[in-house]
Amino acid sequence: MQGQKAVKAKSNIGNVAFLPYNSVNCMCMKFILYAACFVSLTVALLAATTAHALNLEHQPPVVIRTVPASGAKNVDPALSEIRVTFSKEMMDRSWSWVQIAPENFPELVGEPRYLKDKKTCVVNVRLDPGKTYIIWLNTQKFSNFRDTEGRPAQPYLLMFETRAEKKRDQATESNPGSNTAAIIIQIGGCNVLCLLFILHPTQLILLAKISKSN
Repeated sequence: MQGQKAVKAKSNIGNVAFLPYNSVNCMCMKFILYAACFVSLTVALLAATTAHALNLEHQPPVVIRTVPASGAKNVDPALSEIRVTFSKEMMDRSWSWVQIAPENFPELVGEPRYLKDKKTCVVNVRLDPGKTYIIWLNTQKFSNFRDTEGRPAQPYLLMFETRAEKKRDQATESNPGSNTAAIIIQIGGCNVLCLLFILHPTQLILLAKISKSN
């Protein structure tokens, strides 16, 4: 083009030709520069966001401990409360104790509550012996266990079995020492000592000892 001159410069590797300066080339260079800046800022922002997201404080809370422990067997049926501890402070008066079947859900006594650490939720219960209990702490549908910033806790399945009642020992039932009655009857000047042993509701043994009265 008339009025434009190509500028040449010498270097150690030979001659280098630069594009002639004009408005079109200037716009192209600005566009490339702006694009490079945009890419750099985007990468930096993504890196900062990723680092921010990996911080535990910005992650959903998780269950770190339960009493009784999930999967526990022979749990004392006299246990009067269930405790759940989360990884961070939780929103008060917000919880989801979710049942999958009424027969496997404990009887709740009163409302749940958080302890002073704001991480441990406690609920009073009545448990039956020899029973399996299954409780979801949050689900996809019910997610009211939340941290103080409103993030729902990761769902957690709590399962445990209570200890069965011990059956009465048959040997104890048939022990004469614990099922004995003594009766003294006076007949014709003699004392009759009668011992009644109950071996079984349908089996009785009667022993008598006769002695003269003074």
